[in-house]
Amino acid sequence: MDALKAPVRTPGRLAGGIVLGIAIGLLSPYMLAFAALVFLAPVLTARLYVFAGALPAAVCCAVQIAMAYGNFGPGLAAVLAILLVAPLALTLRQMRPGGGALEQCLRLTLPAWMLCAALALTVAQWALGASVADYLAGQFRGQIESLPVGVQDMLLSAFYGGETPSSLNVLTFYLGFLEPAERALSIESLAEGLRNTLAVQTTGWLLSAAALTALLTTAWPLRLLAREGVLEKERWRPLSRWHLPGALAVAAAIGCVAAMIVMAVSPVSQALSVCVAVLSLTTLAFRVQAVASLERRLGAAGLRSGARAALIAFLLLVFGEVLAYYGMASALFGPTYGVATRFLARKRGDGDDFYDGDDPGEDGSGD
Repeated sequence: MDALKAPVRTPGRLAGGIVLGIAIGLLSPYMLAFAALVFLAPVLTARLYVFAGALPAAVCCAVQIAMAYGNFGPGLAAVLAILLVAPLALTLRQMRPGGGALEQCLRLTLPAWMLCAALALTVAQWALGASVADYLAGQFRGQIESLPVGVQDMLLSAFYGGETPSSLNVLTFYLGFLEPAERALSIESLAEGLRNTLAVQTTGWLLSAAALTALLTTAWPLRLLAREGVLEKERWRPLSRWHLPGALAVAAAIGCVAAMIVMAVSPVSQALSVCVAVLSLTTLAFRVQAVASLERRLGAAGLRSGARAALIAFLLLVFGEVLAYYGMASALFGPTYGVATRFLARKRGDGDDFYDGDDPGEDGSGD
């Protein structure tokens, strides 16, 4: 085991960390705009923990809860504490010296983040007295109705493809140009459409965002602390050696295909909501597999790390859906970590159990 060194915690870094923690906390309500993809505030708090230690991270979490209390009231502040702060505290506890390796940490943090997301959704419905979809749709309708009438009409016409005046003068700004009944019907239709979308998508968005947040808040600090020598280097597994365990890859592939079939044939919103959640989680898992596979292939091709990161980020942004299918193919049939490959190797007697998730080798050029 490599000798560990104490992390650098100078007074200047501690003071700067506290200032950064307060800034992250103050901006945290605006970071909720990214919640359908990732919980950004905990990810930044985890990075802050690496930079300045536990005290600035604790200050940051306290400011986040205070901002949630001031903006949303005690009920939703408790929801955000369950959703963002509680699992983050558990995750950062895994960063202590002598803890488990990356995959061992993820076995704890991934379920914890997803369980907290499900619990937060339940508590939110109790605190709001309505479903999250109904509440957010009502908030959206209230925001639209608070705008000047002319601006409402411009937005509604742009959304529904209606005709609008060439310019918004003072008269149309205050009086509008749509009939009151048409305006009210359009706002109600828009809010109802948002409510229906949220009713189907919210659970999947929250669970997949929680899973991605768990991955980032676990892997990023662990990598940085291991690189600095604060933690044992063997606890970090390079991205080129990431792969889905065989059992998880098979289950994810089956779940992904089953969800797509049910979504194509079932009109029931509850079934669609479950299928969207399953599809969100499985495609996220396969995208992670795809990123690791691309890292191996591009690294074997001699591409530098910065260029690899830029290219992979571009592919994720532009071809995210395609990468999910590529990741599925990699997890099932890749030459090094693929389920089928390891199964055949085991049948020949020269491979490990493909269900166990063990690393079959150090070869970074495989898939």
